[in-house]
Amino acid sequence: MEQPSPDEVEITLFGPGYGESVVVHLGDGCWIIVDSCYGAWCRSDPAPVWYLKQLGVNIEAQVRLIVCSHWHDDHVGGLSEVVRQASQAPVYISQALRNEEFLTLLELYDRSPMDEPGTRQISGVFRQCRGGRLKFASQDRVLIAAAGHQVSALSPSDLSVQDALAVFANQARSLIPGSSPLRIPSLRPNHTSVVLSIANPHFQALLGADLEVTTHSHRGWQAIIDSSTTLPDKASFFKIPHHGSENGHHPEVWGSRLEPQVTAVLSPFRGGNVVLPLSRDVERIKSLTDQAFATGVPRAKKAVLPAPVEKTVREMGKEVVELPQARGFVRARRRAVELSSWRVDCFHEAGPLERLYPTDRAG
Repeated sequence: MEQPSPDEVEITLFGPGYGESVVVHLGDGCWIIVDSCYGAWCRSDPAPVWYLKQLGVNIEAQVRLIVCSHWHDDHVGGLSEVVRQASQAPVYISQALRNEEFLTLLELYDRSPMDEPGTRQISGVFRQCRGGRLKFASQDRVLIAAAGHQVSALSPSDLSVQDALAVFANQARSLIPGSSPLRIPSLRPNHTSVVLSIANPHFQALLGADLEVTTHSHRGWQAIIDSSTTLPDKASFFKIPHHGSENGHHPEVWGSRLEPQVTAVLSPFRGGNVVLPLSRDVERIKSLTDQAFATGVPRAKKAVLPAPVEKTVREMGKEVVELPQARGFVRARRRAVELSSWRVDCFHEAGPLERLYPTDRAG
């Protein structure tokens, strides 16, 4: 693999089936990383670090921004290692995590007997960020302006942040004094995820993270539609939110904020009994653009456990599966300073949505 030329934009999506990460080249050797995960091809380094090393990128010097869209396990695998290696880059996390209630839960959770990688990764990020390196993303905040591009956060909205604060406060109050929480609540619906806009005078891209829809005008995607001052007019690239699921789909985004044949990419998800995208999700996306791609089709197989552990798990009525670790990723490149089309390359198990999810096999 070779680096993009200085005047090329690149957006690469990794999604091994459980996990997601995006790497973006803005031009002139300026890179940003959004979220982190591991994959079958990179056991030692997180996927974005592995990829940039394959390209010969100086990670410490050339990664100019790190964004954590939210703290769910499948978006933060290896994030603290990304932050460590890209040591000069500011780190943005959701404004929803900038409150005493969440920090209190995070501190308590470090004493918990449960192993929840998501919050442990966030704890590691907090510990590594010193001297103002840790920053907070909220609606319409510009995160970086570099190589002729502006990268802005379109979420979370003020009301979504208030909702999160209330949930964390209630969780903290519910704890028995001296105890530790078993799990920090995953906010549902997810209205605090950080959606990103990338724009220059010649093109616009929209990275939808896992933000969900709502009918309320000040929450989720509706808050972006109704209130954002930095939402692209017509994005030519779209990272489809929440693995293509219906709860991340906003008709007005597709109807008026994306080009008619937008280059759209999703990562699949498989965790427990949840498998995304569903067949109806695939059909919906294929009806909206002919340029839809996926990083793969998630797979899972039964994990081999020691007999005593398997017996305990069975007695608890649970089933343990090995997290799917597919190898695919999708890369889109185009020239930044002129009107041009995206050139899409699919690696390993990635490919067009039409091929990976034919109608009779999707979902």
